[in-house]
Amino acid sequence: SCVSTYPGRCSDRIVDMTGTGAAESPSTCAWAKATGGALDPRQRRRVGRAKLPVAPDSRLAREAEDAAVDQGEALAGHGYRTWMLGHALARQDRQVLDPELFYVAALLHDAGIVEVVTGEDFTIRSARVVSAVAERVRPDDASLATSLADLVVAHATPGLTADLDPVGFYVQVGAMADLAALRTWDLPRGYTRSAYRAHAADKVFGVVAASIVAKARAVPRGRFA
Repeated sequence: SCVSTYPGRCSDRIVDMTGTGAAESPSTCAWAKATGGALDPRQRRRVGRAKLPVAPDSRLAREAEDAAVDQGEALAGHGYRTWMLGHALARQDRQVLDPELFYVAALLHDAGIVEVVTGEDFTIRSARVVSAVAERVRPDDASLATSLADLVVAHATPGLTADLDPVGFYVQVGAMADLAALRTWDLPRGYTRSAYRAHAADKVFGVVAASIVAKARAVPRGRFA
C-alpha cells in the first residue's frame, strides 16, 4: 500500500509498483537511496503501461466532436487533451466517471470562452452549446441537457471537489493539467507527450490567457476576476 500520509501524494502508478518483490516501494527515500532512483524491469513496464483512452462510440459523442470543430483548432485540441489527461488522473485517483458525460463535457467546456459578453459568465455560453448537442441527440431527455450544462459550468468553480461533482471536477483537473501542467507528474511516463502528439497545443495558451483576462473585465465579480 501507499506509504505516504498525504492522500494526494501517491497515485495508482506507484501503488501498482508495490509488491513487485522490491524491498521498498519506489516512492520512498529508502528506495531512492537503495537503488539510486533506478526502477527494476517490472516496475519500468508498469510505468509505461497506460494508453490513451478510446472515445465513446455514441451519437452524443459524435455530435460533441462535430461541435468541437466549431471552436477552432486551439480550443478543440484543449478539449481533447482535457479529456485524455482528466481521464488518466481520474483513474489514478480510482474515480469512476460516466465516460460519455465526461467526454462531451471535456470537449465543450470552453466552447463559450472566446466570445466576450459583458455581465455574462462564459460558461453560460458553453452550457448553451453542450445543451444544444444533447437536445439534438435526445430531444425528449431534458435531464441530459441540464446535466451537461451543469458540468461545464462547474468546471470553472474554485474549490470544486470530486465528492461534489466528480465529472465536473475532472474536467477542471484535466484542463489544468493541460494548461498549467498540474498533476502531470502523477501520469505514466510518456502519457502527456502522447496526448500532445494526438492533439497539438496550437497556440491554446495564448488564446485561453487572453480570454480569461477579457472574462475578468466582462464579469468583474465573477470566478475569474
